[in-house]
Parts: sequence; C-alpha cells; structure tokens
Amino acid sequence: MMSLTEAKLSTVTWRLYFYKLKAATDLIYGLLLMQIIAFLMSFNGTGGFGSSNGMLSITLKSYSANIVIGLTFLWIFVTAIVLTKQYKKMDFSLVRSRMSISLANIGFLVSVCFISSITSVLYDVLLRVIMYFTLNTHILGGRFNLPFSDLMLGLALTILYSLLIAAIGYFFGTLIKLHMVFAIIIPAVGISFARVNSAAFNQMSGFFTAETSPVIFILKTVIAAIILFGFSAFLENRMEVKE
Repeated sequence: MMSLTEAKLSTVTWRLYFYKLKAATDLIYGLLLMQIIAFLMSFNGTGGFGSSNGMLSITLKSYSANIVIGLTFLWIFVTAIVLTKQYKKMDFSLVRSRMSISLANIGFLVSVCFISSITSVLYDVLLRVIMYFTLNTHILGGRFNLPFSDLMLGLALTILYSLLIAAIGYFFGTLIKLHMVFAIIIPAVGISFARVNSAAFNQMSGFFTAETSPVIFILKTVIAAIILFGFSAFLENRMEVKE
C-alpha cells in the first residue's frame, strides 16, 4: 500500500520526464547532427532521369527532404528501443514506480516526435529556398511553392507517423527487456513473413500508408500508438521491481 508521504504518480512522472529531457541531450544532439548530414545528402537529389536525341539533352532532377524524414523515423525507432534500457539504472535511482518510468518514457518520446517532425519539415522548406536561389536551371512543377495548408498537413502526417514508429519501437524494446530472444524472433518472423507472403505484408502496411481519409488515418495511428504504448506500460508494470 502506498504510504502517505510517497509522491503522487503525476508529480513523480513529471519530475522524471524533465530529468530525461536534460539527461538525453546526447540523443537530441545526435538527431540534429544526423538531420544535418541527411540534409546535405539531399543536395544530390532524390531522383531524376535524362534523355537525349543527339542534338538536345534534357536532364530532370527532383529534390526533397525525404532522406531527412526517413532517417528521422529510423532515429525515433532506435531511440525508443534504447530508452527502454539505457536509463534503467538512473530511473530506479530516482523512483521505484515502473508506471511513472513508463509514462515519463512515453512523454519523452512524444516530445521528441514533435521536435524531430518540426525540424524535418523545416528542412524541406529550407531545401526549397536554397534550390530556388542557387540552381542555374529551370524549376518545373506547380507544387514548388508550398502552400501553408500543405505544410501543416505534411507536419501533421510526419508527427503521426513518428508517434506510430515510436510506439512500435518502444513495444519492441519492452519485449526485448522481457527476454532477449525477442530481439531475434521478431525480426526473423517479420522478414520471413514479408518474403513469403509479400501481398499480405503490403496489405498490412497499407492499412496506414494507403489510407486516403485524413480523419480515419489520424484515428488509426493514434489508436494504434495508444494501444502499443499502453501495452508496453502494462508489461513494464508487471515486471519485477528492482530491489
């Protein structure tokens, strides 16, 4: 039974959340460095083709911040896994409630999802500006000028995908914390399933990526993230508390 002097769950969770924000500056710096490198890589273009008839040569090249966004998603996934283990000893030196640790971890991941998504989208805007003023070529495509509504939609989609990826990564890390065998079984099963039954795998991934309704997509991603985060917190709360 909880003693009267024990801090409330919300108070402990907030305290641990802000502690994690301060302690994980190396992760944030790693994100910013990785995004800068990915941004520089984007100057080579993300696609294109050329054609020539001997007298006239045409080369088309597309530029986007997809590399930045893709590597950001990867960073979020890895960070979510690392978060379940890296700060374990520090967590228990501050508080012995697994639920508060889980909630603080989830809060931290939600925060970095927002931060990383905002910076990713801003890199896309910056890339457009630099390309416009530096390329000594014709810029084709009516969507070069990005409307504010499209910018906000892209930001919202990036945040939602980031939250979903963070939830998947945190759940995967929680399973690994239960038993290391899951680190081998889950990737092996996933890769085997994708190769053996690619149609079913594409259909499962299309449950999110092929959704055309923004409202339904928001509901799908938010509900899926809540379920994965909730189940992860439940599993962590069931683990034996370190003495």
